[in-house]
Amino acid sequence: MMRMRRPLILALAVAACTTTPATPDVRDEPLPESLDEGERVELDRRGDDVLHGVLVPVLEHTDAGRTLTIDSTLTGRLADALDGLVVQDARFVGFGVVVIDADHALVAYDEAGNARVLDHEAHGPLSVAEGVVAYTRGSPPDLELVRAYPSRGVVEPLTTDMAPVWSPALSDDGREVVFVSGAAGLPRLHRLTASGAIAALPVSARFPSAPSAPIWRGTELVFEDERGVVALDLPTGDVLEALDGAHAPSLDSYGSVTTRVDGARVVFGGAR
Repeated sequence: MMRMRRPLILALAVAACTTTPATPDVRDEPLPESLDEGERVELDRRGDDVLHGVLVPVLEHTDAGRTLTIDSTLTGRLADALDGLVVQDARFVGFGVVVIDADHALVAYDEAGNARVLDHEAHGPLSVAEGVVAYTRGSPPDLELVRAYPSRGVVEPLTTDMAPVWSPALSDDGREVVFVSGAAGLPRLHRLTASGAIAALPVSARFPSAPSAPIWRGTELVFEDERGVVALDLPTGDVLEALDGAHAPSLDSYGSVTTRVDGARVVFGGAR
């Protein structure tokens, strides 16, 4: 979620349930020493290639959203096109990268660094699976769910009259999406199926509310909120694990969900 949505989320949040803290399983992949917590974040990773973002300072007493300057481990023309670019989010997709730039344009870069603008009102976080990208579009708080196919240049609206929508998570095949909608007055997770049907999921005490995209694996959704990182059981809405103070859940090279705790990456949740 963007910074400007945080006050709304906090005002709407229901009381959090009590959970047993997760026991971190430290992965053999600590953060690089060059990372400076609070100034530099990992946006995405694909094998040995990493998209880092250096946080751009935000002026006090403004509602400006989070922006970052890309500093990647890429080489060649794609690195030339991306490094130094100011973005709101960036993810690997196919052989290239898709970004939401500082002006809310959704831009796809191919492996040769060529850019294609797909949308002009995009908001993150971006969720990516099988060459498909999910995000939200509009003018806050009137944001609806959208899916894009960068290789084809196609953009597909998925919801209407469900604003505000935020934090989409694609299924492994990119055909389904879990997302949050506050249209009914309180935040609630919903699921859009491959047929296009939308159903509300069981009420949960915690829900995504951070710039990092949720991760959907099987019946479990892993996401970051104001307190930390949570593993949620989608069929019941129950919190399976919670690790307060953790940040930025992502998939590692083993296909496990990891999160950042005290400068190191730890395996988290049942999706291991």
